[in-house]
Amino acid sequence: MIVCCTHTHFSADPEDPRFQAEVETRILHAIHAQKYHDSEDFGVSFQSVPFEGVGKSRISHHEAMVLLQLVTIYKDQKP
Repeated sequence: MIVCCTHTHFSADPEDPRFQAEVETRILHAIHAQKYHDSEDFGVSFQSVPFEGVGKSRISHHEAMVLLQLVTIYKDQKP
């Protein structure tokens, strides 16, 4: 799922219940759209990288929280 905006002061607030509901809806849609296969040997990895080069918004004066997060599920322990 990619959520993007042209500037961080237009980005969603992760504490906003409306944004949380949108994220949940998108994740559930992606889960339901997947093709699943049986496997006894699979792996899961999660990576989260913060980007702190944005600083404060000059409009709303809040600190931007920009994250790249990646969840990978793979078969046979091979990413």
